[in-house]
Formats: sequence, C-alpha cells, structure tokens
Amino acid sequence: ITKADNRWTTTPAITGWTFGEEANGWTAVSKFGASAVNYVGRDGTVYNSTVAPTKAGKYTAVFTVEDATNYGGLEQGVEFEIAQASNEWTTTPAITGWKYNETANTWTAESKYGNATISVNYIGTANDGTAYNSTVAPTKAGEYKAVFTVAETTDYAGLSKEIGFEITKADIVAPENAGSKPYTGVTVTASVSDT
Repeated sequence: ITKADNRWTTTPAITGWTFGEEANGWTAVSKFGASAVNYVGRDGTVYNSTVAPTKAGKYTAVFTVEDATNYGGLEQGVEFEIAQASNEWTTTPAITGWKYNETANTWTAESKYGNATISVNYIGTANDGTAYNSTVAPTKAGEYKAVFTVAETTDYAGLSKEIGFEITKADIVAPENAGSKPYTGVTVTASVSDT
C-alpha cells in the first residue's frame, strides 16, 4: 500500500488587517491531515510564532500539514500585512490661560493611540519681547501656543495640534496700609513696575 498524495481542498488564505483590530482568521483544508499555521515576519519585520502578530508590519502565514505514514505533507505560504492605524484625538487638546504669578493651568488631551506619549511644547513671546520655547510652562505675561504632539510609530500615525493661550498681567492691588490723603493741589504720579 503506497502513501496517498495530499492536496489542498480549500486553498490556504488569510487577509491583512489594521493595527489595533482583531486578527483575521485563516482558511485552509487539506484532503488528509490537519492544517497548522506559523506566522513569520518578512521585509524587515521580525516575528516567528504560531500566534497571530499584533504589530504593524509584513508577514507570511506558513500553512502546513505534517507528513504522515499514510499521506504526504503540504506547505504553502501566504503573504499579508498589518497596516499602520490612523490616529485621532479622543479628548481635544485644551489649555486655558492664567494671570502672571499664578500657578500654570493643567492641559488636557487624550489620543486613541500613543496616549501615554503625548508631549506638550510651549512657544511664544513674553510682553517684554523675550521669545519662549520649552516643554516647561512659561511664567512671564505674554502670548503663547501649546503644541500637543503624539509621535508617529510603525503601528500608528502621529498627531499634532496647537492651542493658543495668554498669560495676562497681574492685577494691581493697593497695599493694606494705603489710605486717602487730603487734596493739596500737588499732582502725584504713581508708577508700578511690570516685573
């Protein structure tokens, strides 16, 4: 009794998906034996497992049927790709201004992907003409922008949004011991420093 020839009765197939989505199922049926799949990275993607990959990249699903005493084995590779996901703000970036010498207001922003990596850079010009560019919130009165950024990765697209805000001048408060004086006919000029 000779070993039976084997063949695919349903051609091995799998289609790609986008990062963050559930992995697509595969189909493959052989005349004899059970089909198995191993996932291997290609074109720079490093991966080798029987578990479907999750990271964006290019892969080959290698379908096999083990050679047996009564029938021959099979092997066929099918290429597929996990595409980079688009990204979006799930909470729109926001920050409101404050007055000079007050505690800086906290910003809010959330992204679909890369939420933990959101960075904020502050740029602008103080009222005294000083340019500002830092990840630390400014302190001088002036006009500024907060630039919210999620860096692009292989898995998902990046995001960037600018929000303008202002640090206004502090209110001038008269000293507690300041009192009124009778009019003497002499003009008195008061000056207050901007600093």
